Amino acid sequence: MYTITFVSNLLQLVVAKSIIELEKDFSSQKNIVVISNNTIDEKTVRTIKKSSELMSFDKVCLLRRQKISNLEPFKKIRDIKNFEKKIEKDLGEISNKSSKVYVRSNIGKDEKHIIRFLNIHNKVVFIEDGFATYNIFLSETKKIINLKNNITNYLKLLFTLLITRDSRFSYRIAFQNNKLKNIDKKNILLEEENHILRNKFRYNINFIANNLMDKSKQKYEVIIIGTLYISDPKMKRDLNIDAEIEFYNKLINNVSKKYKITNDKILYKHHPRTSYQNWNKKKSKLHCSMLELEFPYSSEVFFCSDKIKAVYSCYSSSIIYSNEIFNVPTFIVKPSSLVNNSYLSAYLDWLKFIDLKNYPTIDI
Repeated sequence: MYTITFVSNLLQLVVAKSIIELEKDFSSQKNIVVISNNTIDEKTVRTIKKSSELMSFDKVCLLRRQKISNLEPFKKIRDIKNFEKKIEKDLGEISNKSSKVYVRSNIGKDEKHIIRFLNIHNKVVFIEDGFATYNIFLSETKKIINLKNNITNYLKLLFTLLITRDSRFSYRIAFQNNKLKNIDKKNILLEEENHILRNKFRYNINFIANNLMDKSKQKYEVIIIGTLYISDPKMKRDLNIDAEIEFYNKLINNVSKKYKITNDKILYKHHPRTSYQNWNKKKSKLHCSMLELEFPYSSEVFFCSDKIKAVYSCYSSSIIYSNEIFNVPTFIVKPSSLVNNSYLSAYLDWLKFIDLKNYPTIDI
């Protein structure tokens, strides 16, 4: 029996390990980690590899391919054929074997391609490491996108079939982004009654924090969890980073006074996909501590520390971990000073996924 866990960050790895341990004896099966997301940095890749080894996974496979424009179809076809050869070389042993797959619900097309190529799509478990950003499209928008995708898929099928004369390969190319069927779902954030799963998760994240993370990073007493949704250029929003910095500095000042701590004990934990421009400006202007741009650990590693007094955020599912699983006092920050900002609408959408009675709200 094999387990295959697709991960793009440390949190997904820890969540999957905890679920696997709950469902079956971890050591009785061969447990494989696959990294296929080509947007994560090399520091995160190294951290996932180290953490996998530390948590006794048997093997880590790096199966990433370069992004090639649809305007270069012949180059793209060659690249996918090479990609499949690498899948066969690294994971051919599990093809058609009894396996269970753990993957984020916001699954990528390469992850689907690997699952279908190996014919291991009968036992797929979607795991959540957060859910706020996965529900941002309205149903009407989804219908339009699905119709466009269906038309594009059939055109791809015809074109690839003409070029390769290989029907199975052409079908995989054309329909690699279609939904997988018969999916089980596990969301550690919503498993309210499953104390065993939460205990395993706490143990595993604490194990990583104590064994891999620099001890100097465990000095912080208040964590402010950042977001991409205010001013980061990656979100393609024409929003004002100076207004965002002013907003956070007001919050930092309030926190410093409330807990009677110096600003260096307050950490602004930037989003892992924050752009260099955004991070660099915040690093120079925010009146608190910040981490290096490519910090490879998720926010949850900080919640293990007995020094932590509180966690604040406008828009992050990490606050549910801090509150529900680690019992750290946690506050939702309402961005009233950014009321003219389209970010406020994203904030209001996010609140639909939060049980507000569990979280005090402060207005900045």
